[in-house]
Amino acid sequence: MVVIIFYNSLSAQEVEKKQFVYGGIGTLSAPEVVSKFIDIWLTNLSAGYTSSDTKSKVPAVSLGYQFYGNHRFSFGGSITYESLVKDISYQSRSAGNTEATFVSTMLELRYEYVQMRILGCFLILGLVLVSLKLIQNMMINQRISIRQCSFTV
Repeated sequence: MVVIIFYNSLSAQEVEKKQFVYGGIGTLSAPEVVSKFIDIWLTNLSAGYTSSDTKSKVPAVSLGYQFYGNHRFSFGGSITYESLVKDISYQSRSAGNTEATFVSTMLELRYEYVQMRILGCFLILGLVLVSLKLIQNMMINQRISIRQCSFTV
């Protein structure tokens, strides 16, 4: 489920879109879905001895801006923040936890191919920079912190 809030900077007399700012909050993001699959695989591969449970600490929160070059094409960017916590157990005892924080920034080119008052469809091409901060607190009182960045087109 995704809830998106739009703000459009147009007055009633303007007919051409120039820019807009948008924000949203969502669930079932790609990192969350992948983590849930890992939870299932970990339990199955270890024959039930080891299990993990991923929960969303902060759901995916997004903020973006679009500037229109013409009525169909726009250019802009967005930033998304999300934090997940995974509790790990071994033989029904707590073995530690992992906290993963994702910050994604995206430059985007957007093409609107359906434009109606109540419905719009669009295609977005983007360049993404993802920053991951991973903190592991394990049973042996060892804290591991990892930072990683990656680009995606």
